[in-house]
Amino acid sequence: VGSNDPVKVDDRIIAATHKELAALIREGKFREDLYYCLKVVTIELPPLRERLEDLPILIQAFVDEFAKAQGRKSLEITPAAMELLYNYDWPGNVRELRNCVESMVVLDKDGKIDAEDVPRFVKQADDAQSTSGVGGVNLEEKEKESIRKALALCEGNREKAAKMLGIGERTLYRKIKRYGFN
Repeated sequence: VGSNDPVKVDDRIIAATHKELAALIREGKFREDLYYCLKVVTIELPPLRERLEDLPILIQAFVDEFAKAQGRKSLEITPAAMELLYNYDWPGNVRELRNCVESMVVLDKDGKIDAEDVPRFVKQADDAQSTSGVGGVNLEEKEKESIRKALALCEGNREKAAKMLGIGERTLYRKIKRYGFN
């Protein structure tokens, strides 16, 4: 700093965007030369809502991180809280999830993250989703989706999934068979 002498550096730049840069170049809103300087290795990452299998892993990692930062032991996340988080679309992707989990950990008082600890915006989205489409709702599809989500949240454990759904294990088994789940 403060010198006119050249200094040799060996750095890599990592850049991320949610914009379609090729379209912005065509519109004259992004410099083409900069685009080709940055576009060496491209990694396409689908939005979080399209890779829900990552959600429990990310949530637990963030819970552990924020609990440790507060000098606390890791917190338990109840199935009810997980279901609310699972049903949210996460338009802000991992950043939004991280902020949400931080909020839950910071505000938690009893060492257990339950549905009451989930931020209002997540609950409101879940309420809106559950009441949308009344009249044109296919109950069978809703049931299949609920079973699929419960099984995913419980990592295939049918006993836990049945408990989460509030049905018996035998009932869940019949529904799994009927809908052709593995």
